[in-house]
This record gives sequence, structure tokens and C-alpha cells, in this order.
Amino acid sequence: QLVLQAAGALAEGFGREHQRTAPALPAQTHRSGDHLRAHLRAIGERINAAPRKCLGFRSPREVLEEWLAEGAG
Repeated sequence: QLVLQAAGALAEGFGREHQRTAPALPAQTHRSGDHLRAHLRAIGERINAAPRKCLGFRSPREVLEEWLAEGAG
């Protein structure tokens, strides 16, 4: 029982370690629609430019561009 509890705690900690936190949006309500869209676009670009271990340390953008260059499948 003790070994199972320790393994469970280790797995839980490992899962938390690899979770990405979403970029926080500013708590401002006076943003114009265009400014908010630009801010959200910038967040998306930053997320898609970050390399991922599961993608062989390539970014999702790089993988998509490679896939499109190959004729999309």
C-alpha cells in the first residue's frame, strides 16, 4: 500500500511538472476589439512557436509547415 501511494504521488507530480500554463489575459475590460484580437493572436503565435518534446523539439508551426510542404499527407 505504501509503495502504491508513493508511486501515485510521483506520477501526480510528474504530470504537474509537464503541464503548460496558459498565458494570462490582462484583467482590463476597456480593450478595443482590434486590440484584443491582436493580443490573442500574439499569445497564439508564442504558443505555436514553442518547441515541444513530443514533436522532436520542433514547434507546432514547424511541423505544420513541413506537413504542408509534403503535400498535406
